[in-house]
Amino acid sequence: MVPVAAAAAIVGDNLGFWLIGRRGGQALVARHPWVERRIQKVLPQTERLITRYGGRAVFFGRFVSVLRETIAWVAGLAGMSWPRFLLWNALGGICWSAGVGLLAYFGGKALADAVTRDGLYAGASVAALAVLLGVWIRLAGPFAQRSGRPSGR
Repeated sequence: MVPVAAAAAIVGDNLGFWLIGRRGGQALVARHPWVERRIQKVLPQTERLITRYGGRAVFFGRFVSVLRETIAWVAGLAGMSWPRFLLWNALGGICWSAGVGLLAYFGGKALADAVTRDGLYAGASVAALAVLLGVWIRLAGPFAQRSGRPSGR
């Protein structure tokens, strides 16, 4: 499953890089005014990110939710060279798919072992605690938006 996920991630991002970023991005954006307004608001910041960090932005963008979907075509719009994009995108896609695949495998195995050893209620309790921990990290942890700080947007 990991090689299939890596290949799909790499191919999908390359399609986004070429079809949206390099070939049709400006025309596609200009065709829809609401998209153009949003893109013109976000694109300069993202282009600066690509210009400043280049391949590292493509690699680490794979692990950040919104960037995972947009970094490829933004790199194309920003004029990043395709060989450089391909290298960092492939490295990011392989690491991302391996990490997610291994986490799912070992997390699922641990949950199955807990259910076998301690029963269904113990397994459900562990799963519920994991969900609550994830919600807590999102709302109160280091990645939460602080109302006292500017968000940079």
